[in-house]
Amino acid sequence: MSSETANMLPEQQQPAVRKVYQRKMSASTELMAAGTFPAIKNYPQPIVNALVYTIGCPAVEEIEAVFRPQVEKFVRLHSVVENFKWVSLLDAFDMRKHIVVEEVQQENDLEAAVERVKSEALDLSIPWWQIRVFRNVDSDSSKPPEHRRSLLMFRLHHAIGDGIALVEVFGRLMTDTNGTTLDSSKLLGMNKKSERAGFWKRTGQFFTAMGTVPKVLSLPGGSYDSGTVFNGPVNDRRGGIAYSGERKVVKIPTLSLEFIKQLKSKQPPATVNDVLLSAFAGGLRRYCIARGDPMFDSVQQASSCCGGGGFPSMRA
Repeated sequence: MSSETANMLPEQQQPAVRKVYQRKMSASTELMAAGTFPAIKNYPQPIVNALVYTIGCPAVEEIEAVFRPQVEKFVRLHSVVENFKWVSLLDAFDMRKHIVVEEVQQENDLEAAVERVKSEALDLSIPWWQIRVFRNVDSDSSKPPEHRRSLLMFRLHHAIGDGIALVEVFGRLMTDTNGTTLDSSKLLGMNKKSERAGFWKRTGQFFTAMGTVPKVLSLPGGSYDSGTVFNGPVNDRRGGIAYSGERKVVKIPTLSLEFIKQLKSKQPPATVNDVLLSAFAGGLRRYCIARGDPMFDSVQQASSCCGGGGFPSMRA
């Protein structure tokens, strides 16, 4: 692979003016900014990655023209964190430092490129996000360049926002087939009536969350997950595990949202998340059975197996 970085382009010299926003960070944002695990665990930055496949590859200038106006509207997109405050660098902001263009030789190389980049840390001396552009330059393809599938990979530090906030950001960047900017309230299923009902729902969720605090605080003192071929023997995990530095991208077949909703409706009050989590758990179980894991010799035997980082949740 060959690569080029957009920040090699000439940049305008501007005086650095820093504005400190006095609004205090929420506890969850502070946790994300500081890191959720001890440094000795070598855990990576909490980065949200979103992939957008494109037919043809947009030029850096086109990406900048679309994103620059939106960056100026969102404080966190043009700020860095200092002493748990957002400090704006807007007056000296250089969009080109956030766009990195890399060429891949064929479409099949896109997934390998994503797998490699997912483990790369962001530069925290500039605003905490990045756009990686993977341009497909397959010269053997029968398709002309404007018809080859390329990829945009958006990488944002989790301190910038949670899933709901990022939906709103991307909603302002995307358009429908007619070129009209999407209404983020529709993406989130919100209207005036649901907003009023949402207040009481959020209030109930708050008290429910407070009730789970003692349970969550007790988790680190519990036992480890069951030993399986997926997460290894229990004894190998005592004392904690450091992050290996390796990440794998697993591509699953495309599923219709309508199909998932049909499954959900057959088991009320299940949610879409319940369906997806059940599918994930079932996949882990089938993987362990295929590898001859004795833990799954008995269909009735219960086990606990976390996907990714998490607290232990069941005695081994």
